[in-house]
Amino acid sequence: MKVKKINIRDFIFLIFLFSAVPLQSQNSIKQLELETQKTIRKVILKNKNLTEENSELKSSLGLLSKTTTELYKKLKHADSLKFETDSLLFQSLENSQKTLENLLTHWESNSKSKIVIDLIQKDYFLKTSASPLGINSGLLSVVHVSVFTKNKGRDYDGYDVKCNYIWDYSLENAKFSFNNQTNNASMNLSPGYYTIWIEKKGNIIQKKDKVEIGNLQEEKESIIFHL
Repeated sequence: MKVKKINIRDFIFLIFLFSAVPLQSQNSIKQLELETQKTIRKVILKNKNLTEENSELKSSLGLLSKTTTELYKKLKHADSLKFETDSLLFQSLENSQKTLENLLTHWESNSKSKIVIDLIQKDYFLKTSASPLGINSGLLSVVHVSVFTKNKGRDYDGYDVKCNYIWDYSLENAKFSFNNQTNNASMNLSPGYYTIWIEKKGNIIQKKDKVEIGNLQEEKESIIFHL
């Protein structure tokens, strides 16, 4: 029986091929963390002369920076997490970073900006705590969400389900639409806070302004709208 010799160049290429994806993922995590922390520092510098009455905003920014560090520390130690740039978790974090960056050029007021900052901080905290295990374990990155509509215990089908990140609470248009109408509506979401509502013929019937996804530390969750 002949043993086929492996070309040293092919061997090196295989090593590079299998090591490139984790390295790229780690670089993506690090880059996004740097961009987020840099944006937070810019927002802090923009408000460096905060008066005593606006000290709550300063506190919110400090807490956001701390929570961001804790979240990314867990991300970098989550061996089971494939943190590709097209993942739901990456998209969520990238969107929140861009939202913070947008505050620099569209600062309406301290109070409105504080709402956005606090919502993103709460979202990051939920992402960090969505997994029940320790820091060196896997991280819950996707939750399969199903939505139902009921009236007095009976199922009522036929409502469209829409969704936004919670920091996009003021947007009139939805960023996400569930695949089917209730009670067959489902969608994968990353852990965090969302605004979810149901529509009928384009009219909003009912809205949940602050839905926690991942707080149950389960891979599947259900949301019920009682009509």
